[in-house]
Amino acid sequence: MRLIIQLGALPRNAAIGAAVLSYRALFYRDYGMFAFMLALGALSGVLYTLLLPFVRSHPRLHYLPWILCAYFAIGGVLAVGVLKHDDMSLTALKSPWGVGFFLIAGAVAAYAVARTFEDKQR
Repeated sequence: MRLIIQLGALPRNAAIGAAVLSYRALFYRDYGMFAFMLALGALSGVLYTLLLPFVRSHPRLHYLPWILCAYFAIGGVLAVGVLKHDDMSLTALKSPWGVGFFLIAGAVAAYAVARTFEDKQR
């Protein structure tokens, strides 16, 4: 029964992820990037929904879906920069300090968002 509830949340979470990741591309009327970010956001929402049942049984992995979704978002933003030939995105990906910064910043930001979301549910 729990799996049915999670599958019911699948379209909702995919829509939330797609909207959060792609809304700026729509405002800038960059429809190619809009489609890419829309697909990446939907994939992030699906990943979150599919990981949630596994994480609930392991309390130490509680924030893993949030962190992986943050990595999808950061990766999508960097991919857009690389596809648009942005020098700063390319330099950040070539530097170990840049990659390390994105890995640490993604985990910290995801943890903060998850904690804020949990506090608002109480």
